[in-house]
Amino acid sequence: MVSKGISSKLINTFGKLNDEMAPDANGIFHGPLGFDIFTRSEDSSSSDEALAKACEAIKANPLVLHFNTGQASINLTAEQRQKIADISRCVDKLGAKVQVVGHTDNTGNADNNMVLGQNRADFAKKYLVNNGILSNNINATSKGPNEPIADNATDEGKAKNRRTVVTIN
Repeated sequence: MVSKGISSKLINTFGKLNDEMAPDANGIFHGPLGFDIFTRSEDSSSSDEALAKACEAIKANPLVLHFNTGQASINLTAEQRQKIADISRCVDKLGAKVQVVGHTDNTGNADNNMVLGQNRADFAKKYLVNNGILSNNINATSKGPNEPIADNATDEGKAKNRRTVVTIN
């Protein structure tokens, strides 16, 4: 519809994760998509408010991805994937921008940690792009070991510091 000139701000999409869905014997999924067409009404203002509240919730509680030592990729949980979907809606409907910041613990060389932090941010950015967010709406940077949130003297603290934070602004 967007390719036909309809503004994406007039199109509401709602997704639901369904990990239990399975293809038929021919490998075809049946029924994963449904749609209804409505005219804009007073009810849309309540959905607009709900979206604005969801976006504010993401700002207050950003998506945080934790990594193993030296790693720059992980498997996302269903909850993390849902938060990505919510972020995507905020970008699409409200014109929000995404900020992705990669962090590391203090293990190893500081320069290498800056690169590792950037690789972690780039992993999250690639995931966001693969899920429909335009690359130019995402700023991915690295703070390396420079902004710890926990004590690097303990394994638990280091695990908390090996993270990527994804939020909107």
